[in-house]
Amino acid sequence: MRTVRRIVMRCQHVLACVATCLACVSRANAAQMFRLDVQSLAYLSSDVIEGDVTAGETIHWVDKLTVKITRVYVGNMKEGDDVVVGLSAYAKAGADVFTTTKFGKGDHLLLFIEPVTQQAWKDDKIPYWPVASGLKLFLGGKVTGVIQESNPGAYVNTIDEGNVDAVREQVAAAVKWAADFRKAFAENKSRPAWLLEQLKARPEIKKESWGVRDCIAATLCEAIGATGDQETIAAAKKLRQDYYERQLLDLKQPTTQGISPR
Repeated sequence: MRTVRRIVMRCQHVLACVATCLACVSRANAAQMFRLDVQSLAYLSSDVIEGDVTAGETIHWVDKLTVKITRVYVGNMKEGDDVVVGLSAYAKAGADVFTTTKFGKGDHLLLFIEPVTQQAWKDDKIPYWPVASGLKLFLGGKVTGVIQESNPGAYVNTIDEGNVDAVREQVAAAVKWAADFRKAFAENKSRPAWLLEQLKARPEIKKESWGVRDCIAATLCEAIGATGDQETIAAAKKLRQDYYERQLLDLKQPTTQGISPR
């Protein structure tokens, strides 16, 4: 009986992790794991690092990776440090479209991470996990990012991000942008005009895009909805057609989880 109870608890633990990795996912679409733009990734992360996986094991259905840090974009970690990161819904593209493997020893990863919140992960000595879609693989001078190609299914690195140098520049710029935006947002989140101007600068999510979410736009829409300014809310709805963002515009109080950085 204890064994059955433990298995059930661990299954709940993995499902809870997947739910947390769905940062910025609406309650109505909880099964979908979204791909985030690099500014959203930087905004949601406590640390952004590059490193080599030096060890890996699977514990309670979670891939527990030890990463030797080679580059720090933001956060308090240092080059040369080891950090443990857990993956519960990520898979590396295999030899063909029908196969995947695990990320593991020898892989060079770019990680957008935050501290775990699940006690079971802490008990397993896993302190960090990626924010939603916050993993990119460096291989042969190229970078691939992840997307959930099928639902249900894991994030798989099938998105061509370009070459290493270009991606590093993009990430460095996104980290700086996110820091500036975080400060400006804190100062202006009750100003409808400022919020609307920021929203205008966000690219519209195309209807044909699969599994894409803009957490910066979602944050702005939530804040606009919280102001109760009907003129600004109406103007924002003309700008944004994404269903989730429009839901946030109708909120009178900010209640969405997983949008603000932790």
